[in-house]
Amino acid sequence: MDEMNTVNNGMPQYGDVTGSTEAACSDSSDKTGVSDAAFSSMMKEIVSTGAYPSCMGDSEEKMDVSVDAPLAADKGEAIAEVASEIASEVASEVASVDMFSLDNTGASPTLGAESALPDNAVQEAASGVATHAPPSLAYDPLAPSDEDNSQDPPVGNKSAEQKEPVRAGAEEVAEKVAGVGDDAMENVIEVTGTKQGPPVSEVVLTPEEMLTARKLRMTERQQRLKEKKGLTELDKFWKSVLDSNADFTGWTYLLQYVEQQNILEDVRDAFDSFLERYPYCFGYWKKYADIEKRFRNPDRAEEIYERGVREIHMSIDLWMHFINFFKEVHINEDNFVERLRDLYARAVEIAGAEYKSDRLWESYIAWEREQNNPHNITLIYDRMLATVTQHLIGNFKKFEDHVKVFHPRDILEIDEFLTLRAQIIKTKNISAEHDDTSAPLGEVDQEAPPGLEAEEPPGTGVTNAASELVDEEEIQQLKKIIVDARKVMFEKTKEEALKRKPFEDQIKRPYFHVKPLERNQLQVWTDYLDFEIKNGSHERVLVLFERCVIACALYEEFWIKVRCFVFPQVMARAEQFCNALR
Repeated sequence: MDEMNTVNNGMPQYGDVTGSTEAACSDSSDKTGVSDAAFSSMMKEIVSTGAYPSCMGDSEEKMDVSVDAPLAADKGEAIAEVASEIASEVASEVASVDMFSLDNTGASPTLGAESALPDNAVQEAASGVATHAPPSLAYDPLAPSDEDNSQDPPVGNKSAEQKEPVRAGAEEVAEKVAGVGDDAMENVIEVTGTKQGPPVSEVVLTPEEMLTARKLRMTERQQRLKEKKGLTELDKFWKSVLDSNADFTGWTYLLQYVEQQNILEDVRDAFDSFLERYPYCFGYWKKYADIEKRFRNPDRAEEIYERGVREIHMSIDLWMHFINFFKEVHINEDNFVERLRDLYARAVEIAGAEYKSDRLWESYIAWEREQNNPHNITLIYDRMLATVTQHLIGNFKKFEDHVKVFHPRDILEIDEFLTLRAQIIKTKNISAEHDDTSAPLGEVDQEAPPGLEAEEPPGTGVTNAASELVDEEEIQQLKKIIVDARKVMFEKTKEEALKRKPFEDQIKRPYFHVKPLERNQLQVWTDYLDFEIKNGSHERVLVLFERCVIACALYEEFWIKVRCFVFPQVMARAEQFCNALR
C-alpha cells in the first residue's frame, strides 16, 4: 500500500477547541478522569477540529497527522461525509474508556501541559476520517501497559467483559468506513511527530489503484510547481527531473533523497517513475525491492523482482538477487523446495544462454546438491555443457568429479542406466565366448551362492572379493561411458565458444549506463552481431540482440538492426503458418 505524508488530503482542517471542550476539561477537577458525557463532548471536538483542549496544553497546537496511504480523489469526499456521520459513534464507543489514565509509558498521568492525550490515541479516535489501522499498528487504549505493575490498575483498565463491547463497536465503525468503496485506504500509521520506522504490515492495493494514486499525486505536485506555492524539498528534487527527464544525475539525487527520508509512498513514486524511464538499471530494481523488504512488505518486494526480470531478463545479477531473496523469505513454507526449483529452472531457461551465466548454473547445482539430488544435478550439467558460457571447460571438469562421487544408477535416468548396463553385459558375453581358460582341476570356486554374497565362507574368514571386483569393474565402465557421451557434446560446444571468445573478451561494459560507449566498443557489438547472424542459430542471435540493446540502449542504430533482423523472420514464419492452413 502507498503511504501518504501530507496532512490535507480528504482530511478536515483543524482549528482551536472552544466551548464544550473547555467545559469538559473544567469538570475534571481531580485530574484523574472525566465523566462519560464530558469526555464524549471532548472527543467530538477533537475529531472535528484536530486540536487539543486548552487544559491539555497549548490550545493552538495542531495534530500532526500522518496517513499511511493516499486517498483516491473520487473517494475522499465520500469518506469525509461518512466521517461526519459516524464521528459521534466513534466518540461514544471510545468514551467508555478513560484514555486520560494512560500515557505512552503506561503510568497514570495527571491532566496538564506535560500529559496531553497521545497523538496516536487522537488518530485512532479520528479513524472515521481516514480508515482503521490493523491491530499491529493501532493504538489500543484497552491494552494493559508492560510497565504498570502496581496493584491498583489505572481507571481505564477495565475488565475483559467491559472491553469487548468497545472493541466490537470500533470494528463496526471501521467496517462502515471501509465500505465506502474498494479504493478506500485501509491503514493509518501511528502518529508521534517524529520519523517512524517501517510499518509492521499493510493492505496491498492493486497495481491499477496504486497507479491511479500515483498519477493523482503527480498532478498535485505539478500544480504546486506551476503555482510555485507550498513547495517542499521533495518538490524541488522532482522539478529537476520533470524539467529534464534525461537528467540521470537528477534522478539519482531524487532517489537518494527519498531513501534518506524513508517515506514509503515517496520512495514508490520516485522509483516507479525512474524505472519506467531506465528499466535496464538492475541495481535500482534491487534497491527498490530491499526498501519494500525493510518495510516488511515481502509480497511487494517479490513483485518488484518479477517486474525487474521481465524488463531485463538477461541480467544474471538480478536473477541471483531474486533467488537469494526468495530463499530468505519462503524458506519455512511447505512447498519451498518445489517453488525454488521452479524459479531456478525459469532463470536458467531465460538467462542461462548469457555468456557469463556460470554463477547462475553453479548456484542451481549447489542447491540441488544440498537437497541430495544427484540425478537432477546430472540433468543440469547436460543443459549447461550444451550452452556456450565463459567457464565451459571448468564446468566439464566439475561434471567429471560429480560422476566419480556417485553410483551411476543415482545420477542417470533409469532407462539410460539400464541401456548402458545392457551394452556392458553384451560386451562381456562376447568376450567370454572367446575366452577358453578355465579353473585348474581340484581348485575350489570361492564364489558364494546368489543372495549370500555378503557372507564369509565357513572357516575361511575370506570375503567374496571376486564378486565385488566384477561389480566395481562394471561401475567404472558405466562411469566412463557417461563421461564420454557428455564429452562429445562438450567438445562441440567448446568449438562454438572459442569462435566467440575474441568478441566476448573485447566487451568491456555489458551493462547499461548513460555514459557514452567508446567507438571501438560500438564496433565490437556490430561485428559480433554480424558474425552471429551469419554463423549462429536463430536463438543465439536473439540472445545476443537482447544483450546488445541493454549495453547499447541509447544507440538507435542497434534497435534498427534488431528490427531489420526480427521483422523478416516474423513475416516468414507468419507466411509459413498461413500456407499450412490452406
